[in-house]
Amino acid sequence: GVGALHGRVALRQARQALKAESSQLFSQPNVDAAAAEALRQKMLAQHDQMSKRRMQAMVDVAKVLTPEQRRQLADLRKRGNEMRERHRKEREALMPGRS
Repeated sequence: GVGALHGRVALRQARQALKAESSQLFSQPNVDAAAAEALRQKMLAQHDQMSKRRMQAMVDVAKVLTPEQRRQLADLRKRGNEMRERHRKEREALMPGRS
């Protein structure tokens, strides 16, 4: 619903703010190691929050699908994962050492 959309927007904005903070931190003449560690911890916390939301969404979806629909969704996800892996390997073959 609207709350979920607002949550996604807020998480995206938080991710963008962390990227900007990282860019600012690492563009300084001297990089503050303590500030870098604090940023890393904020990034981990934000990633954890996103992961929790994603898992809850998956649980919510699973609750309304039939077993057959869940099987079909699992098959789609598997094919998508296989395609991403194939593309990753193709990119790696074209540009060795860049992944």
